Amino acid sequence: PYKMRITATGVELVDLKTGDLRWCLDFRDMGSPAVILLADTYGRKGVEPGGFVLCPLYGRKSKAFQADSGTSTAMIISNLTKIAKTMVGVVLSVDGSQSLTVVEYVKQRAKEAVGANETPCGGWSVTRLRTAAHGTVNLPSLSLGIGPKGGLGEHGDAVSRQLILTKASLVERRPENYEAVVVRPLSAVSA
Repeated sequence: PYKMRITATGVELVDLKTGDLRWCLDFRDMGSPAVILLADTYGRKGVEPGGFVLCPLYGRKSKAFQADSGTSTAMIISNLTKIAKTMVGVVLSVDGSQSLTVVEYVKQRAKEAVGANETPCGGWSVTRLRTAAHGTVNLPSLSLGIGPKGGLGEHGDAVSRQLILTKASLVERRPENYEAVVVRPLSAVSA
């Protein structure tokens, strides 16, 4: 089980057992729409327990969430949009017009094998140095030295990745399951 934490710069997913950060998304890195509301099992919109999808930019895969007992999707979305606007100045768009259910979303996401149709031109095993994933907004002195976990800064870490070059994009994949973490069109990559 995971706990969603809304911070001053974005959303974090924390493992309840270990307290480790499992996933994060800065408000500035959310797409448009940033949030898609999911319908309930019967296709009814705006009814609990529906759920919602957070939509990132840069080819990262979207993630679906459902409110736990004691809270509601509406409350989470309200806090999310309010904090993004207040703390970062980002207005997050919420799409409630779709009648996508959780089951339909899972099927749709399975078809999103980003870059699967593209023939790799080259590939490299690399180590990605990450920051602590708290964003860089309002940080007066950001230390970019190598930290104790091998990542950037005091609390950053290092993870293994595969960089795959195709004719159209640069794909960053997890080596253990080949999931595309980030897909950047070559037109967006500059030296």
